[in-house]
Amino acid sequence: MSKPTPKTRNFAHAALLCGGGLAMAAGAHAAAPDECLATILIPARFETRSEQVLVTPATRREEVVPATYKAVTEQVLVSPEMRRQVPVPATLRTVTEDVVLRPAGTRDEPVPATFKSTTEQIVTREAATRVEVVPAIYRTERVQVVDVPEHTISRAVPAVYKEVEEQVLVSSATTRTETVSPRYRTEVERVMVRPEIVQYVPVRLPMKQVAGQHLRSEATTRIEALPAITRTVTEPMEVRAATTRRVEIPAVYEVVTDQVKVSESYREWRRGRAWVGQAVQVVPLRGFVVDPEGRFQGHPVAEGRAPVAAARGGVSRGVIDTGATPSDNSHLEDDVMCLVEIPAQYQSVTRQVLKAAATTSEIVVPAEYRNVSRQVIERPATERVVPVPALYQTVHRLEVDFERARAQGYQFDSAGEPIATPKGERLIRAAAVADQPGMQASRAAGPDSWVREVRIPAVYRNVNRYVPEQEAGVRVVDVPAVYRTIKRRVEVAPARTEAVLVPATYKTVSRQVLERPESTRQVAEPALVQAVTRRTLDQPASLRQIEVPALTQAFERQVVDQPASLREEIVPAVYRAETRQVVDQPAGKRWVEVPAVYDTLTWQVKVAEAREERRSVLCETNTSPGKIAEIQRALQRAGFHSLEANGVLGNLTLQAVARYQQARGLPVHGYLDVDTVQALGVSR
Repeated sequence: MSKPTPKTRNFAHAALLCGGGLAMAAGAHAAAPDECLATILIPARFETRSEQVLVTPATRREEVVPATYKAVTEQVLVSPEMRRQVPVPATLRTVTEDVVLRPAGTRDEPVPATFKSTTEQIVTREAATRVEVVPAIYRTERVQVVDVPEHTISRAVPAVYKEVEEQVLVSSATTRTETVSPRYRTEVERVMVRPEIVQYVPVRLPMKQVAGQHLRSEATTRIEALPAITRTVTEPMEVRAATTRRVEIPAVYEVVTDQVKVSESYREWRRGRAWVGQAVQVVPLRGFVVDPEGRFQGHPVAEGRAPVAAARGGVSRGVIDTGATPSDNSHLEDDVMCLVEIPAQYQSVTRQVLKAAATTSEIVVPAEYRNVSRQVIERPATERVVPVPALYQTVHRLEVDFERARAQGYQFDSAGEPIATPKGERLIRAAAVADQPGMQASRAAGPDSWVREVRIPAVYRNVNRYVPEQEAGVRVVDVPAVYRTIKRRVEVAPARTEAVLVPATYKTVSRQVLERPESTRQVAEPALVQAVTRRTLDQPASLRQIEVPALTQAFERQVVDQPASLREEIVPAVYRAETRQVVDQPAGKRWVEVPAVYDTLTWQVKVAEAREERRSVLCETNTSPGKIAEIQRALQRAGFHSLEANGVLGNLTLQAVARYQQARGLPVHGYLDVDTVQALGVSR
């Protein structure tokens, strides 16, 4: 062996060869003095492959299609068509007539007398007594009555079940083998890199799904209780007993109107010919002379109407009416003074006189009843036995479909066991090679699992052999059996019936009880006194005659224009719209296609073996420090180098190069080859 190269590094399974006298193994060429070569181990390349595996075959399920309904509206006759007689009222017309209410004539207008008032008390109703009824007093008592009598019913006690859990084997316990990768160290000499390896790769044979019925609960019976049928009976019940009560008949009074004299009759002189018809004595006005007290022949002159009697010498001796001339009575030659008899004045006084005294009468109050409803058993409670069918559960399991395997080209021996794949690879049961090295089964190896035997020949290299520090091997991993827990019902106690005594139920009813009977009492009513004001004549009244024209009034009266009659009217039938639900499409069944369920199996297939390649790389021999500093700055811009660009190709720079290669998808070896330098954007 010659002396080693000045710059030799082991990095990512690569050897750096620089010019200057490094002797290579057989088949290697020497590097130029200004060139650095690196032997780079390019790892094996694998490819991911996938396969669709049937998990559940396509099936059909029966689905219930519910019935559809539609609303139908129908007209229902409420009342039929009928005829009725409708009265047509008579039509009237208005006729206007002038009616003489009072013919033309004269009227005597009285001049009211003056009176003075005198008030006295008059008894309008004598004192009496009346009978008053004191009503009876009742109290309310609450009485318990039987609503539902005591009876016995049979009650069904259902059977008692319990849930029992069972373990059902889904897949048996097995083992799988896992490959333990070898570890190597690099030595520069011709050695065997990898010995021949026998691997067992699991094979997924075509499977089919087999359904089986599993008993979940056994057939049994249950007892259903039929409740008792009762009916409601309504009976009258006395709430309050028959009694008598007294009714007060009030006293009857009669209204009596009496005439009470309020002024005596008297005489007085009144002026005017209107009083001649009523006069006792008539005196011409010319000779009518009154004394200083306003009297003539002892009788007073009406107030406001006393004339002035002129003496023969024209001297006034009295007071004349307003408008008369005191000194000249020539225009009163034809006027007269009449002595008129004024009758006595009476006033109507209304008073109440007892016609019938107050009494009482007895009225029979009938008993009061109320309808009370109670429940009567028409049919006692019974029971019936209902059969409960057994309950099954469908359990699916997977089995190897040998028919499909033969159709796909798998080879079988005379016993029906698969022995080779369609490509001619040997098939072995996984249980037979579970302990063999190279077992790479990645799934649980059940009794129906097979593996194919794959032989990987040994690999030799003339340079750089990898001495295994730890040889490749396999390890067996125990895969426990898979169970599934199912539940089923188990009868613990059978159904039975028991008699239950239902006590009678009561309800409270209120009724009236006489506590104190009805009675009467005497009530004194005082006499009713009314104040009557009497008026005595102070100045007698007088009369004057006034022309009264005829009084007519237009009266409107109704005259029958058309007499009342009857007309026949048709009352149309009355209908009511009723909406009900009818079946539009009856319920049915349909089959629904359930698609098959597939599972995707993915595995790695080696498409290229690991190989070694010699590449020209940059090193301190063929590169200037400025170029290395430029590369370091490019790594800084990419975010993979954090130190100062010093132009020294050290371990930290090479580690940054390795991280950059891994991030950019380049072969990771940690050297500055042509691809890495070009990716950094640095020219050589």
